[in-house]
Amino acid sequence: MKGLLLKDLFTLRKQGKVYLLLLAFYLFYTILTKNVSMMSSMIAMLCAIAPITTLAYDENCKWDRYALSMPISRKMIVLSKYVFGIVLILISMAIVAPLSMMVVTYTREMELKAAMIIILVVNGIAILFLSILLPLLFKFGVEKGRLLMFVIFFIPLAFVYIYKKINLGLPSKETFELLGYLSPVFLIIIVLISMVISIRIYEKKEF
Repeated sequence: MKGLLLKDLFTLRKQGKVYLLLLAFYLFYTILTKNVSMMSSMIAMLCAIAPITTLAYDENCKWDRYALSMPISRKMIVLSKYVFGIVLILISMAIVAPLSMMVVTYTREMELKAAMIIILVVNGIAILFLSILLPLLFKFGVEKGRLLMFVIFFIPLAFVYIYKKINLGLPSKETFELLGYLSPVFLIIIVLISMVISIRIYEKKEF
């Protein structure tokens, strides 16, 4: 597992400067617009997309054929992508959280508690996005998977638009609190189900 994670990390090292520049840009944008959610959202999604980038490199280099000739199980290859993506998201959250606290303290735009809730929600959505997309990428490949990625982005937007049109109103405070308590359990279940599906797809795949 460690070797696979290092391989993916070295694959992305050329893009390290780009990520740092984007972090600086979104930090500046956040201070300018007093919008904490922008920085946390974009950085979290960049980290969620990182495993997709490594999959694209693997596919172009036919790395899977080489990897399967070594004593590496297919299950380990699949799990490494999940671990890589989730670890990056958690690291980004650890970086963005104190930066957001500094911005909120400076701008006084919202309470610290509200800012932390936004960060947790955004990173939870990033992990959910990763869990939905990875099985599709393992099944259809990166090129078709990118098209499906846009569809996945579109579905929540369409849902919000329809919800507003129907004008059902916002859920109660008690409902929000209940969803907050249940969301970590729900997220863990989704990730585990996604892992099982991806492993089964990859085990049946021929290279």
